[in-house]
Amino acid sequence: MSSEIVVEVATFKASEAYKADPTVFHPALNMVAASKGVLHIWHGLEHEDRSTVYFLVAWEKVSDHHTLMNDPEYSNILTVFAAVAAGPVNLRHVAFKSITIPLAHFAAPFTEVSILTVKEGKSNTGVESILWDTKINQDGAAFTTGKTVEKDNEYVSVKGWESIEAHEAAAADPQIKALIEVLEQTVKMELAHVQLTAFNFKF
Repeated sequence: MSSEIVVEVATFKASEAYKADPTVFHPALNMVAASKGVLHIWHGLEHEDRSTVYFLVAWEKVSDHHTLMNDPEYSNILTVFAAVAAGPVNLRHVAFKSITIPLAHFAAPFTEVSILTVKEGKSNTGVESILWDTKINQDGAAFTTGKTVEKDNEYVSVKGWESIEAHEAAAADPQIKALIEVLEQTVKMELAHVQLTAFNFKF
């Protein structure tokens, strides 16, 4: 697949309507899906707070999303979008390495999404030497990480789990704990588990 592929990762507080019935998002998703460059769409609630929506879109290239946002018709999407969002949107575009679209991780019962921000005085090299090491990430099968387009010091890592308990058990492994400790010396980590649903569309 093209190296220009990015995954939009948008987060926002869910409206009560979305919490009650996530399909209220479908009218907006249909409008997004009709846009040039859209490859896949997912959405779902964060497991921990049950109030943050994760909205993911795989784009052929980031400029396709920018083209949509600059289109005069984009205001129509925002109007429909208001039914699901109860607050501002935090938007990132992630260029994942190893696996440009980590389908298996997004299809898992729970997807761990970690936002990694390089601490002041630390370098990106230290982070990338760990997270992009194919022996550690197993060519993306164990987890997949990418840098955000918007911030040079920010990364997003995703990992699919069968259950929260499976993640907790893995985190107790001495080797995993040691790896996390090394990472935490370099980055600030924000972690959430999301139960994503793929939005299937055909045109």
